[in-house]
Amino acid sequence: MSQNTLIEKIKNDAASAVEEIKAANAAEVSDIQSGIEAEVAELTKAHEAALEKKKAQMELVAVSKAKQAGNIALQTAKRKEIDEIFSAVEAELAEQAEADYVKLFAKYVSEIVPKKAEVKHVHAPKSREDETSKILKEAGLSGEVKADGEFKAGLVVKTEDGVYDITLERLMTEKRAELEMVVVNKVGA
Repeated sequence: MSQNTLIEKIKNDAASAVEEIKAANAAEVSDIQSGIEAEVAELTKAHEAALEKKKAQMELVAVSKAKQAGNIALQTAKRKEIDEIFSAVEAELAEQAEADYVKLFAKYVSEIVPKKAEVKHVHAPKSREDETSKILKEAGLSGEVKADGEFKAGLVVKTEDGVYDITLERLMTEKRAELEMVVVNKVGA
């Protein structure tokens, strides 16, 4: 074998070894790259699932907050409407005609003040002193009527035994919870 042939064989063997090493490295790189791509795909899938879950949770919270705000606004509107109804009713009762006014408060005086009570004096709204005298008479009581600007309608009867508050404000406050339920049931029905 000649020297050229030997050099040629060494070159061919070296090129063959280099190709084998390159092929082995390419296969190893391909395996590593496939593994990394699989991990990236898995991480991407997990991340997308976590984002989707977080998005669903945020939507649920937003919808819940919107519903709560809507319910609060609805209840506030209902409360305002009920308060306006009671204010209107109270104003109407305070300004009702003399006969109706006397009838209404005479009924409450008869129910609340004992028949044999000794009346010292009675406080009445400034504009309803005459009606208050008629209320006392209809209830079978008598006493001095004094004008009072503290309340709009009704009367406060002071007796030897105590004080009986029969003002419209107190009566409305006392009956309000029960009457609110009636109003809510009528409006809600």
